[in-house]
Amino acid sequence: MPSFSIKFESGIPKYRQIITYISLCIERGSLAKGEWLPSITELSLQLDVSRDTVEKAYTELRNIGMIE
Repeated sequence: MPSFSIKFESGIPKYRQIITYISLCIERGSLAKGEWLPSITELSLQLDVSRDTVEKAYTELRNIGMIE
């Protein structure tokens, strides 16, 4: 998965930025079907956000069928 950073001053919720980024990676093919996403802890450390933020993004992505 390509590098990504949260835009803290954008006004877009951080979890929505994560959802948008992962969705685009899947649509563009830079995240292949069956490829593992970083763990919640790993991604929260990479992006300097809380685990809850990443968990909320992953849950939403699961609910819409983008990830398993």
